[in-house]
Amino acid sequence: MTFGNLLTYSHVGQALEKAGWALCGQEPPLHDEICLLIVENIGDHAGDPLRHIVGIAVPGGEGDSGADFSFDPQGGVAALALLFESWLPPDTEPLDRLLAMFGEAEFLPLVKGLQRELAAACDGDHLGCISPHRLAGLSGTLGFAVLSRSWSAVDAGEGDFAVARQESRKAAVAITRWLDGRG
Repeated sequence: MTFGNLLTYSHVGQALEKAGWALCGQEPPLHDEICLLIVENIGDHAGDPLRHIVGIAVPGGEGDSGADFSFDPQGGVAALALLFESWLPPDTEPLDRLLAMFGEAEFLPLVKGLQRELAAACDGDHLGCISPHRLAGLSGTLGFAVLSRSWSAVDAGEGDFAVARQESRKAAVAITRWLDGRG
């Protein structure tokens, strides 16, 4: 689910819906259902980086904004939908399945460990603390195949760190929300 103060641009709302995002109002409480924040100014949000992906409108779509991604609010529906779709968090069904197999005591420490590793991978100040090989292995073990492939490629010197970071952001949000649902 997403919210944004840009939904007055009807094509932005159309693109979000086309990409698979459910829309809610313009003044949300930042509760558990909100996953993607769409803003015009980075100061417009008070999202939690482990719970919210942030997209910011920038004329022309380019710029270092402090958000996860930027886009041109005047862009076409098809192009915006592809961008928004690329930020959909991964399915957490594998976590449910593995939890049922191994139980909370055995499984939750692994999930929380991956969550910490992903937070470090997404934090530019802690990049030296991460191991692409470890991230690839742990994420693959826990069912995040796309994330695992992106870190494996970085580990082999063939991947794009920006892609691995994007996949890490999406998985970190999905895992945090999954853990929140456990109480």
